[in-house]
This record gives sequence, structure tokens and C-alpha cells, in this order.
Amino acid sequence: TEERTPWPHFGDRSGTRWERTEEFVKVHELMTPDPITLMVDDSFDLAEKFMEFAHIRHLPVVDGERVIGLVTHRDLLQASLGLLRDASRGEARERKLIVLVSEIMRPDVRTVLPDADVRSAISTMIDHKYGCLPVCDAEGHLQGIITEADFLKFTRRLLDQVDVA
Repeated sequence: TEERTPWPHFGDRSGTRWERTEEFVKVHELMTPDPITLMVDDSFDLAEKFMEFAHIRHLPVVDGERVIGLVTHRDLLQASLGLLRDASRGEARERKLIVLVSEIMRPDVRTVLPDADVRSAISTMIDHKYGCLPVCDAEGHLQGIITEADFLKFTRRLLDQVDVA
């Protein structure tokens, strides 16, 4: 019995192109489901700790299950420049506890549907220089997140399949 994976399979080589043997891959097949999230009244410190602990760079900000913002590692670095300038170590720690996610998040977040073709998500990310897209259903409820790292894992899997062929 052949194990089925969510990764596409390629047929025999035809000239210099590979021919697809199944449908295009959908976002939900590559996304990270149930990502760690923040709320607007969470602290800068909590966002920083989540990213450090989970080794991630993007945290959706939610109100209930709806995405209302995004905090990236770059946002934290940028906020740190102003927030921690001329602060002692103790003062910096206190400031991180006081500053809220609502003050550092990006409120204008583009999302993608779970059944969208991954090529559409890739195009959006490239065209707008995004490192991720929250994945939301038609009602706007967070289902997952798709990141550059997910696409790198996908690419590695594809290259492994090509090497075997």
C-alpha cells in the first residue's frame, strides 16, 4: 500500500518539464493549523516570549476567532528601538510589560482562504513582501497560518521527490 501525502507527485519527465499528475496544492495542505495567537491587550513581553519559545516570527492578533492584526519579529525589533532607547535593563523589562500588542501590531492584515491554490498565496506574499498570511475561513475565523518556512519545507519535499525519480 502506497502512503498518500499532501505533496504533489510528478509524472515522467517530458522534455525539460515535469508533468503534474494531481490537482494543485491548496493552502490548507501546507499551513500550520491552530497557530499561537495574541490579543490586543497582551503585552510586548508576551509576544516576544511566544516568538522566542516557539521559534516563530509571526503572531496573528485575534478578537475571538477573527484576525484583527499581526505582530512580526520585525515589528518587535522596530518597537524596541524606540521603546528601549536609553533604558536600563530593568526599565526595558518594565516597558515591555506595559506596552500593549495594540500599540505595535499591523492592523491591515491580508488573509487567504484554506482552499486557495498555494500559487495565489505565494503571489500575494511576493507582490506585497509578506512573510506570512493568516488562513481564515469565509467568515474570517482563523484556521491557520502559512509562512515562508512552510513553502521552504514544501520545496524541500518536492526536491526530495525529484531526486528519487
